[in-house]
Amino acid sequence: MKLSRLVGQWFHILIPCTLFLGALVESQGAAIAKKPNVVVLIVDDLGVGDLGFSGGKDIPTPNLDRLAGEGVIFRHGYAAPMCAPTRAAFLTGRNPSKIGFEDNRPGDSKHYGMDLSLPTVANVLHDAGYVTGLIGKWHVGRGLNEEYSPWNRGFSEFLGYYGAFGTYENPKLTRPPGKEETAQGYSTDIFADAACDFLERNKDKPFFLNVAFNAAHLEQVAKPEDLAKFQHIENPKRRKAAAIISNLDADVGKIAAHLKTLGLDGNTLFVFFSDNGGEPPILGTMNGPFRGMKFDLYEGGIRVPFFVRWPDVLTKSKVSDAPVHVVDLLPTIAAATGAKIPNGIDGVDLLPYLCGKTSKEPHKALFWRTTEHAALQKQRRQPKANPPVHIPHLSAVREGQWKLLVFDDEDKEAHVELYDLIKDPSETNNVAAKEQKIVQRLLKELAAWKTTLKPQIIPAMKQK
Repeated sequence: MKLSRLVGQWFHILIPCTLFLGALVESQGAAIAKKPNVVVLIVDDLGVGDLGFSGGKDIPTPNLDRLAGEGVIFRHGYAAPMCAPTRAAFLTGRNPSKIGFEDNRPGDSKHYGMDLSLPTVANVLHDAGYVTGLIGKWHVGRGLNEEYSPWNRGFSEFLGYYGAFGTYENPKLTRPPGKEETAQGYSTDIFADAACDFLERNKDKPFFLNVAFNAAHLEQVAKPEDLAKFQHIENPKRRKAAAIISNLDADVGKIAAHLKTLGLDGNTLFVFFSDNGGEPPILGTMNGPFRGMKFDLYEGGIRVPFFVRWPDVLTKSKVSDAPVHVVDLLPTIAAATGAKIPNGIDGVDLLPYLCGKTSKEPHKALFWRTTEHAALQKQRRQPKANPPVHIPHLSAVREGQWKLLVFDDEDKEAHVELYDLIKDPSETNNVAAKEQKIVQRLLKELAAWKTTLKPQIIPAMKQK
């Protein structure tokens, strides 16, 4: 079945979207009263095989499944293949390769970060009168004088950490203006409690809260009482992942319950996604039927658990097969809140699709570019190799049912693969040789897109 028919079947839904967006401008007082709150939860390195609503079977996630079932589940929800580029994409609404974030290195830097001229979703909402808070992982830069820190990128409040690795037990966390403290307890619980405190303190104001959990990233630590629930899982890595995910689900449920207690549930736009796919051999997280994992441009690296929920506006139990990307969240959130959508973004406002106003696909095509992670790690281990370690670039484009992958895309003899994701979602049957017209068309589109990219600044890093 053609993807357009699948999309059309779902989007032909009578959803009673309210006209409150127009009502926001009736008066300033009414606008403040009616503006929706926004809560965005990001999890780390979880795949579609880890959560019930996205196809997982072996780890109960009742809270996330209920919340997803009360909203819209995107079965073709995409991110970048690793942490920092996805966060940059979400925060700016721009494809990360267009802003110099092809891998994690800019986010890992202590003296660099996202282009300071780019407004973030926090800037957009702060300017629209929102209290803005970030709890958890940042990973898009710091700066020598904290200039790239969250509180200089639109967040009124921050409690979290800068880099890729968060500590589960008694984590060291930073608050503005760069003060570090040790928090007692388990990080997922600490972040959930801090989120509930933020909701309590700001319940009478419009707010934007981003909770970026480190579950289930390295270095993994599970609570003993959670591990005890999964003794039946033989694989020790999967058992630990299950314990971490079960605890995460309980804490998401805590945040959702607090929204309801405060009477804010109905008018809160609630978004959930993972920053990339799982990493089975390292973390025990799973990508269901999809090939590949974190760092790959196969579906296992970039297709992620993803849902949007807004009880007062969207009806329950909807599933979309439209390809969407985390870049779409900034314009969608801005449109929902009446905020100004920045110029030059790559994301698309999804409200017309969510509300059944159109059956057209949100994107004509989606593009990715990244560096080969194994080669990058080899370069870090052998910084003085002669000749230098070659770092291939990997590219991909998805257009409708077709997905093209190009390996070492700066080589004229680059290896190319083509998959029909409707017939072959597991990417097992490379049809590039049979479909040369499609390959050449997509290669031309990919080449045109590459001319819009910004070179990545590679900050100096300590060598091991």
